[in-house]
Amino acid sequence: MIVFIGDIHGEFGKLNSFMSEIYSKNKEPITFIICGDVAYFWLNEPTPIIKRPPYSKIIWIPGNHENWEMIDKYELGKLHELQDGVFMASFGAIEEIEGHKIMFCGGAESTDKNLRTPFVDWFPQEIITNKDMDYVFDILPKQKVDILVSHTCPSIIFSKLSKKIDWLEEKSSDPSTYALDIIVDKFNPNLNVFGHFHKFMEGRVDNLYWVCLSYIYSNRIYYKTMKT
Repeated sequence: MIVFIGDIHGEFGKLNSFMSEIYSKNKEPITFIICGDVAYFWLNEPTPIIKRPPYSKIIWIPGNHENWEMIDKYELGKLHELQDGVFMASFGAIEEIEGHKIMFCGGAESTDKNLRTPFVDWFPQEIITNKDMDYVFDILPKQKVDILVSHTCPSIIFSKLSKKIDWLEEKSSDPSTYALDIIVDKFNPNLNVFGHFHKFMEGRVDNLYWVCLSYIYSNRIYYKTMKT
């Protein structure tokens, strides 16, 4: 079973409660995948306590509200185990999970960066960078993936979202969305799951079904379950 979760913004107590609730209802191994804005490394705060349910795994991708000075220390294209069974998926990682080939591509631009302090609570490397894209094209062979997990979405999806929500216009300059267009074209996923916009939405663009998840314990849908 795979459970996709939207932004958590450092709310690890809520995350622990949610995972415990889902596990108690299903009593089976679960892979929890968090779609960014985790704040695992944040402002010199202590390592968060993540209570992983039995036989389960937690994978998260970076969003924009992260400590990118710490994230950049990790090699691209891998799952990095930070705690027992808790992994950060660096950009370009591809893993077979419960019969699905899943690609992880974190990063996005902060619209509130002018209100933040550079290299304290905002980092310019938060967007999908040339280094990330060089890895995807120079190192990774062209292949078919089933699911793309990202923080923001490709521009082909963003154009649909912006017609539904007026305030999304402020996010329209994010170069990460255009980078994800290129990734979708190369790896041809069937499903794109992402967060970032704090609102539940879903739809389809050509052969790509997409799901946007809200932030954890909001009054909107913030998780999606896939049973295998």
